[in-house]
Amino acid sequence: MRKDKIVWGLLTLLIFFAVTGLVQAQNPSFVIGGWVFDHEGNPVSGVTIEITHLETGNSIPGIEPTDDLGRWIDNLGNLPLGDVPAAGDMIQIVATAPDGRTNTTVVPRAAEDPQIVNITLPPLAAPPTVTVRYPNGGESIERGTPVNVNAHATDDAQVVSVTFYYSPDNGTTWTSIGSGTLVDGSTTDGIWNATWDTTLLTPGSNYLIKATATDSDGLTANDASDATFTITVPAVTLKIGSYTIYLYAGCAAIVPIEILNATDIAGGSAKILFNSTIVNVKAVTSGHFGTSAVNIDNMNGSVYIAVARATAAGKEEAVMANIVFEPLSEGCSILNIQNASLNAENGDIIKPATINGSIKVDERMLGDLNRNNMMDTGDATLVLRMVVGLSEQDMLGDMNRNGMIDTGDATLILRRVVGLPV
Repeated sequence: MRKDKIVWGLLTLLIFFAVTGLVQAQNPSFVIGGWVFDHEGNPVSGVTIEITHLETGNSIPGIEPTDDLGRWIDNLGNLPLGDVPAAGDMIQIVATAPDGRTNTTVVPRAAEDPQIVNITLPPLAAPPTVTVRYPNGGESIERGTPVNVNAHATDDAQVVSVTFYYSPDNGTTWTSIGSGTLVDGSTTDGIWNATWDTTLLTPGSNYLIKATATDSDGLTANDASDATFTITVPAVTLKIGSYTIYLYAGCAAIVPIEILNATDIAGGSAKILFNSTIVNVKAVTSGHFGTSAVNIDNMNGSVYIAVARATAAGKEEAVMANIVFEPLSEGCSILNIQNASLNAENGDIIKPATINGSIKVDERMLGDLNRNNMMDTGDATLVLRMVVGLSEQDMLGDMNRNGMIDTGDATLILRRVVGLPV
């Protein structure tokens, strides 16, 4: 029934064009036409039609686009003069819709006209889908923590990329994190991940993550966190480690006072208590904070240090100052941090957590590995045996204080044996 209606409609068109003189052929006339439908059978208007005689490669120019009913019509007689397709010659018809969909149909020329060729356009390509999975809102993330942002992306063809962004201001501005990597599933249905470096972020509670997925057709989709999340300032800590110093003339230990999570710190002060019968403070040298004031009280076993700079340290770990201790007697002294106070660049006071340290004074002579109360070539030999694994490691031989036994230690022992400066 539908075919009869199509034939009748096409014949009606032919009569119309014949009467009005619009169908004019230089060559013998052969009418060809039909309807263009979408994949659901609806007529599509505005579709351009290009007809090519494949045997010669010639095309018909200026064919009218389809009307509101999806109809198109032309005459093979409008091919260049002398190009007369015979019955059975292959005719190519390319239909291009305004939205970019195309269909290429190749048919043999019929024995008689009118020849009806109906064309069905493919469906429009579907864009991908993407859903942010983490962080998706409500999280509290400590600044400096590497964050694995991830999203779920799907597509009917192929997802070729997922790019991540962050916003510190609830979506007003966005900054690229980078392209994600497919970590699970496939390019049609998979999980994409990117590592976000949060070290230099400004703390705040209006952060969002956005993911943009792109498919093989160039179509994109976006999704953002369902709600904002928070970037917090990590706890600032003042720390002293544990050290060993050896009891002999000229020996000293440099003990740094470290500030952990020091990115926003511009100054501070602390009092360090120690056992003054075991060690004394010889000097205090600067770390990452140039301006300092120091009060050394070896009689009562304390050193008070205050430092400041104009701008924040901008480092995750910074050295407040270095204390140079010299040994007095064998034993171990706790290095106890008191009255610790730090300040931010804007002057705000920050009370840090503290981790105390210790310093041990060993009565043995540094380098005296054979325990004969002197340094000799035998000690250098023992160092070399330790280097190649013939003797057990003993850090008493660490002459260059680099935390390991190496040939440099043997060289320093020999220099001391012959009286050269070390």
